[in-house]
Amino acid sequence: MPDWILLRNSEKKLRNFILEECFLNGIISLPNKTFYTTNQKTFILILTKKDKKEDKQTKPVFTYLVSDIWETLDIYRFDTWKSDLEKAKNLFRMFEWNENYFTTDDKKCKVQSILKFENEKAVIKLNEFEKLVKDAEINYLDIIRDFSIEKNNSTYKEFQIWWKNWIFDIKKWKSIYTKNYINDNKWTYPVYSSQTTNDWIIWKINTYDYEQECLTWTTDWTYVWTVFYRNWKFSMTSHCWALFLKEKYIWKIYLPYMKIILNQELQNYKEWEWSNKRLWSTIIKDVSIKIPINSNWEFDFEAQKVIFNNYEKSEKLKNNIENIFLDLFNNNIII
Repeated sequence: MPDWILLRNSEKKLRNFILEECFLNGIISLPNKTFYTTNQKTFILILTKKDKKEDKQTKPVFTYLVSDIWETLDIYRFDTWKSDLEKAKNLFRMFEWNENYFTTDDKKCKVQSILKFENEKAVIKLNEFEKLVKDAEINYLDIIRDFSIEKNNSTYKEFQIWWKNWIFDIKKWKSIYTKNYINDNKWTYPVYSSQTTNDWIIWKINTYDYEQECLTWTTDWTYVWTVFYRNWKFSMTSHCWALFLKEKYIWKIYLPYMKIILNQELQNYKEWEWSNKRLWSTIIKDVSIKIPINSNWEFDFEAQKVIFNNYEKSEKLKNNIENIFLDLFNNNIII
């Protein structure tokens, strides 16, 4: 089932019809591009037809978020080493055995109240909502009490990545991987691409092309501007390029800082080729980035670390606060 049936307001009648006619046992979320012919996100609904429309569902609903399906999610459809489908199936069987006492440590699996799907918001009484608000206030105060930003008084200067042939060496993929090669050489070293989830790992093999701290960026398709920090043995497909610090800058440029700055800047440099967005090495050479410098007009390594740590703490704070308030918003209050 495509996701728009579950998400669009215009399809509310269809969702209500399903719940009137069937018991909703489970929902399994499949990754984008599971089906070769469409980019549409899809779900598996696990239903049991009711004997009577009046029958009321009281049992909870099994939900699972699938990320991997035994093959890559690009046009090549290579076999991969990983799939969540078998795990989802086994957990659902355990859930069926005893729905009300089912537990699991798998973070991709949750058991939801049927009220969440019948009302599209949970129904709680006014006094219960009051308790939720007080709990949210406590959690919110705990979060902001621990939040602090380390001061940074650095001066910033703009530099081009390729200005006077410095800062980075730009490198591309070394190997062309065939389906037979992948299937015959499965192991532990990641191969990065541009069109997959799972940290952009498209498969794992027993060889590697690079073993060095660096940044990689995706060159095309939906996530064309995405930059990743890498610090282990890896290879790349033709959908990725890499930025390696020149040796004299290894202790002057903090790569996690560069990852944040580039992820913000590269969105301004995309080029379009029909429906495909592209960011080639010839373009990235002209990208300008701001780097903190010290009083001696040298790159300030410590200031870059401070900025990165402040950014990470800020993003974590935002996510925690968002989760607190979502817990409040996703309720219908009754008196």
